[in-house]
Amino acid sequence: MLIEILTMYRKGVPGTSPEKARADAAHALGIIGDPSALPALREAAGDNSEDIRRAASMALLAMNEPEYARQFILRRYKEKGAYEFSMMDDVLKKGVKDPTFLKIAIEASSSKDEMTRLGAASQLSALGEHERALITIKEIAETGKVLQDDALMFLIGIDTEEARAIVVNALTIEHSTVGPSVLYRLQVLGERGNDRAIKMLTEVSENAIDVDIRARAEQALKKVKASSE
Repeated sequence: MLIEILTMYRKGVPGTSPEKARADAAHALGIIGDPSALPALREAAGDNSEDIRRAASMALLAMNEPEYARQFILRRYKEKGAYEFSMMDDVLKKGVKDPTFLKIAIEASSSKDEMTRLGAASQLSALGEHERALITIKEIAETGKVLQDDALMFLIGIDTEEARAIVVNALTIEHSTVGPSVLYRLQVLGERGNDRAIKMLTEVSENAIDVDIRARAEQALKKVKASSE
């Protein structure tokens, strides 16, 4: 039935079913993973509808045919200047790389939009451009108005002295705007025995100017200690 929905009403045939129904069918076929749907999905990946192309490309990606998703990413960038970072990440996980991916990530890292820059940093890191990624994340962590916490969470996962210093500084400066999620993340890592996270919590508990942040860091350390007893 799903294959019929996807194929009976393709490419501008009069009396077609709604576009959403076809995209939903492609999505469902990807979840099911039925190999008999591959020909229909490959054809749908070239559909006139962007939504159907996306759904079919993602379904094929889930069924270990990442080339269609790669083509979708490049087409979206070429035609609309769009950055498909989530799909790009999934394609990279399948071992497929394209030199344009790096070009896209570098370009996006200069965007005025924080979400775009954060996505670019993640892709730069995945592509081995760790220094570029760190520069981008550092800018968001130090000056971001919306995604500062997300940038700091990213830095927590980078095992370098510079990354550690940025996180600690953001938490200890006067008028810190860092949310509780960052300290909670450090707490969770500390409870798992991460010495680096424990060290950062200790520094924050000793040096934070903000009374609330210092108190939360102290409480987090108590919970880390209790978890090890």
